[in-house]
Amino acid sequence: MKSEGFRADTESAISDYPDLISDTTVILAREKVVPDVVDACSDKAAFKAVFGDKMVMPGDVLSINDIGNEPKIEITQCSPGGIYSLLMLDPDMPSPHKPEYKDVLIWMVNNIKKNDFDSGDFTVGYSGPEPGKGQHRYVLLLFQQPSFQSITPPTKRANFQTKQFAKDMGWGDPVAVPVRVLPGAVARNEPYDMAYSTALLLCLVAASAAVAVSETPKTIPDFTINNPGAKTTIKIGCMLPFSGSNAYAAKGVAAREGIKLALTDLAAANKGYNFVLTCVDTQCEADSAKAGAAILKTRGVVGVIGEICSKASLAAKDVLAPILLISPTSTSDKLTIAGDNFFRLSPPDRFQSRVLANLVKASGLKPVGVVVEPNAYGQGLADGFTAAYKKLGGTVKTTIVTTPTNAVQAAQDMAKSGVPKVVIAMNNDTWVAQFLAAGAAIPGFSPELYAGDAQYSPTLPGLVAGFGKTTLLDKLTVSAYNQGTAAFKDRYAKATKEPYAGHAAHAFDAATVLVQGYLADAKGGKPVAIASNASPLKVAFTGVSGDVKFDATGDLIPDNTSYQSVTYKALQPVVGGFLALPSA
Repeated sequence: MKSEGFRADTESAISDYPDLISDTTVILAREKVVPDVVDACSDKAAFKAVFGDKMVMPGDVLSINDIGNEPKIEITQCSPGGIYSLLMLDPDMPSPHKPEYKDVLIWMVNNIKKNDFDSGDFTVGYSGPEPGKGQHRYVLLLFQQPSFQSITPPTKRANFQTKQFAKDMGWGDPVAVPVRVLPGAVARNEPYDMAYSTALLLCLVAASAAVAVSETPKTIPDFTINNPGAKTTIKIGCMLPFSGSNAYAAKGVAAREGIKLALTDLAAANKGYNFVLTCVDTQCEADSAKAGAAILKTRGVVGVIGEICSKASLAAKDVLAPILLISPTSTSDKLTIAGDNFFRLSPPDRFQSRVLANLVKASGLKPVGVVVEPNAYGQGLADGFTAAYKKLGGTVKTTIVTTPTNAVQAAQDMAKSGVPKVVIAMNNDTWVAQFLAAGAAIPGFSPELYAGDAQYSPTLPGLVAGFGKTTLLDKLTVSAYNQGTAAFKDRYAKATKEPYAGHAAHAFDAATVLVQGYLADAKGGKPVAIASNASPLKVAFTGVSGDVKFDATGDLIPDNTSYQSVTYKALQPVVGGFLALPSA
């Protein structure tokens, strides 16, 4: 029978997506499910999991509120006559550094017949996430039972001995699929430390997870500042990734925090106005960005901050027109269009390409191999770098186009090419981490590594660490955009208790541009919404992300403080000096 609180509204959603099998090698290495939670994995069955109305994808990022209620489970592939048990655990309680209560049993359902999950015995009701510190892994386990079993609920949830319990019951081995969970609304009426993130791990024992991403963006709770006596409200929209890829989501969260800090300052300086930030979660996906733009257009926003991904900005801007869309970090050259409604706080790729080429040249004009992700960012950066490096007299000997699963093969192929330098042009941190680990395992392969701004990422060191101590991360140099002033970094860290992320500074300045533009328009009697020909073109100031001034197309005009080098030492980023902007 079903336990109380079961989300019946997911019945229709559960059958809308086909089964997809995850890359378990990457997942197990990154999250260390084996041996922390179980001893081994297999792939003898398959199932789908939906939290609320969201199908989960390996590597997805969810908010903690997403897992406040038990998921809907559908076993889609199983043995004839098979009977299954499902467990959900927290092996990191109260913190991963000191898991004194390992494992905490969150949920147990036994004697599930074939693919009929509701036929099972809900032996231990779903308790939801407990407050704690550090990155927690919530692990969902599906075991095949040898037969129908009478199972007595444990007397306590804490210190549940999962491995021994499974062994005693004669159950089998798992395959693991992780989903990241960033801090968000608290699932229960208890305190939650917002300084930390939580990791939700779907360890699908004797199963693989089927996953999908919804094209309907989720609304994030509004951030509001009311000034006493103020009669006018300035509503700013934002469209950013708060779920989906863990790399994107961490950047989206940082950008929203930067906007909130800016609005706090702007509200203090403009007492006659109230301020509202209304956001949608687009996961950096084009279809979600289109839908998000349509939603924000109906909310009375004066302008929108987003996206951080070029493909999402390209998809959203025309839907949002004539309302201004200003991106913290979308860099594709395809977004340089005179007279449209798009502005950006980071220079386009044609500038970064030249900076990156000069950075690679600094140690000698040696042959280079290029790894390129076939999307707006990756292809644009790779093409621009290739042209700039050739103009400097260098040669690109090898170019490898990535797929979601070819990181190991790409490392092997690049090693065979014999190139002493490799340039990475892509967004996918998990792929990059696997490439670095695979490359380190190849005798004699230790090239100089370079990458664009995407690889200055808060998630990359953790992903690399999951593959072991021997990687090529310490060989990587990144051409990152200006990472913000020291004072802003300190303020961000104190306000959020989170490691600083550069997207916050650019988002802070984007909010400043929007509000300054709106106030200038309001004084001139122009329409409430900020359009492309409005005052932001005239805005110029020194911001926390550097000098802010736009050209006629809405592109940030770069200078010698627009880019900085970043390296990694002992899995920690080291921000270096500014990189000179070369002439065209």
